Amino acid sequence: MVVRFDYAGTRVMFTGDAEHETDAPILAWGERLHSDLLKVAHHGSRTWSTPAFVSGVDPDIAIISVGLFNKFNHPADEVVELHRRSGTRIHRMDRCGAVLVTLGGVRDR
Repeated sequence: MVVRFDYAGTRVMFTGDAEHETDAPILAWGERLHSDLLKVAHHGSRTWSTPAFVSGVDPDIAIISVGLFNKFNHPADEVVELHRRSGTRIHRMDRCGAVLVTLGGVRDR
């Protein structure tokens, strides 16, 4: 399930465990796809998405929910690099623990 909502002027997208096969129908959302905050799908695995998806969402902040020393070595280096190249600030739970975001003037930690 992919959920995108607007709250207090902030656009947020949660992508669950979506993988690249879902990109085409989601990219069809066009301008509605743009989000300020993206919860990266599938713990940042290699199969989670494509550069076209990241470009379409164009998030300011990406949160990667991933455990420290996970057996899958998530997130994939190329996923992290894809976001860095696009100028997205990345918050990884394996490095910073819980991430708190307050909507209404996005405040991130």
